[in-house]
Amino acid sequence: MSPDRDAAGLGAFDVEDAPSMDGLRACVHCGICLPQCPTYRVLGEEMDSPRGRVYLMRAAAEGRAELTPALARHLDLCLGCRACETACPSGVPFGRLLEATRGQLERRDVRGPGTDHATLGLALQLFAFPTRLAPFAHLLRLYQSSGLQGVVRSLGLLSPFEKLRTMDALLPRLPAANGGPPELLPARGKRRGRAGLLIGCVQRFFYPEVNRDTARLLSAAGYDVLVPRGQQCCGALHLHAGRLAEFRRMARRLMAACDGELDVIVSNAAGCGSALKEYGHWLHDGDAEAFSNKVRD
Repeated sequence: MSPDRDAAGLGAFDVEDAPSMDGLRACVHCGICLPQCPTYRVLGEEMDSPRGRVYLMRAAAEGRAELTPALARHLDLCLGCRACETACPSGVPFGRLLEATRGQLERRDVRGPGTDHATLGLALQLFAFPTRLAPFAHLLRLYQSSGLQGVVRSLGLLSPFEKLRTMDALLPRLPAANGGPPELLPARGKRRGRAGLLIGCVQRFFYPEVNRDTARLLSAAGYDVLVPRGQQCCGALHLHAGRLAEFRRMARRLMAACDGELDVIVSNAAGCGSALKEYGHWLHDGDAEAFSNKVRD
C-alpha cells in the first residue's frame, strides 16, 4: 500500500474521487436492502448484495483489503439500479460509492475475472455517440423490416452464439426513421416557463415516440419546449462504468449545448436522469449544481 494513501487515511484508494468514508460508514448492516437487490436475489451471495459490496469498499478504504480482481468482480456484477438506496433507512449513497470505486479500479486497470470488458468497451464507443449509433440503428431497422430477423430466429441461426441470441431477443421493434420532436414547440395555454428536452442517445433512435409525446405533454402543460441543437451524450454510461474523466468532458459539453435560461431540463431516460442529477456532485462547481437542480424526470 502506498504510504501517501495510508497517511491520508484512504486505505487502498487514492485521493482522486475516493468514495466517501462517511457514506461507507452510514451502512448499519440491517439487510433491508437485500430483497431489493436483483443480483443478490439471483446469486444469493452476501458479497453480491449492497451490504456486502459496501463492506468490501469500506474494507478497502480502511486498508483491510486491496483493490483486487476478486473485489472488482463483485462490483462488476452490480447493475447500478440503486433500488437499494430507496430501501435504505440510513441513506447510504450507494450509487456514488459504487461509481467512485469503479473509477479507482478503472484508472488502475484492475479487471474482474469473467467480466466481458470487450463488450463494455464496444457499448461505450457505440451507444454514447449518436453519430455512430445512427447508421447502426439503420442496419437494425433493415434487419427487422426485411424479414431477415424472422428467418434468423425461425432457423435458429444464432443458437451457437449465446450473446448475440440474447441481444436479438432483447431488441425492440425499431420505428421508422421519421424524426423526433421539433427544435421548438411553443406552450399551449398559459405559459409557465421554458423546458429543455434531452432526447437521449439511444432513446432518439429506439423510442422516438416517447420524446415526441414528452414534448407534446410539456407544451400542453404550458412550457415552451426547446430541444438543444447538437446535444450529445450526457455521460451516464461512462459514469456508471467508472470512466470519470470522459464522463466529465461529456457532461460539460452537454451543459454548454443547453440554454442557460431554461427553467427545467427534462429527461425521460432513467439512466440519463440519474447521471444528470449528479453533475453537481461530480463536476464540483456552481454551474453544474444549478444545472442538476433543474433536472426533472
